Amino acid sequence: MTIGELYRKYLQELKAFLPSGEADQITNMVFEHVIGLSRSDLIKNPDAALDAFKKEELLHKLSLLLCKAPVQYVLGECNFYQLTFEVNQSVLIPRPETEELVERAIHFCRQNNKTTVLDIGTGSGCIPISIQKNTTNCAITTMDISSDAIALAKKNALKHQAEIHFLQEDFLNENFWKHLPSFDLIVSNPPYIPSSEKATMDDNVVLYEP
Repeated sequence: MTIGELYRKYLQELKAFLPSGEADQITNMVFEHVIGLSRSDLIKNPDAALDAFKKEELLHKLSLLLCKAPVQYVLGECNFYQLTFEVNQSVLIPRPETEELVERAIHFCRQNNKTTVLDIGTGSGCIPISIQKNTTNCAITTMDISSDAIALAKKNALKHQAEIHFLQEDFLNENFWKHLPSFDLIVSNPPYIPSSEKATMDDNVVLYEP
């Protein structure tokens, strides 16, 4: 099977349940991630032979996508605020809208020297890491109830060389509050969608995101 043949297979099978533009975007993301070729590269040389291991990987990822797994989980990464973060099913997938929250937090920190920040429900760590990488004199503490989330966020912080203080705690436990210092800024973007709305949500969210 050539690269072009497998590319067309992706498009055909994904377009059976996804809008055409979304199927195109996902297919291009996966091929560039796995074999390092952009869509224009594929168009120039569609008859190129495909390495057996790469073919197996691409077919495996297609099977996950056909089960409606989000492409970010399939690839194991997500772009957020000009950085790439590792993601898995222990954490929510960072949304573009959350970048607006980060933008406002960065603006606040830049306007106030030596700012202390608390991020609640860190997930992948995308919020505190993005803030830290775009500010100076900013001391950031972040917390999550999930040990798996904390482990992944620490991994992302190490990757991006971001100095973050991590806490594994349940912020809803009011007895814990007395152990926290005061902060200049508190940010949070938790999974706030009520269970009553599950019936109206896409399968790739309900079936995969925590």
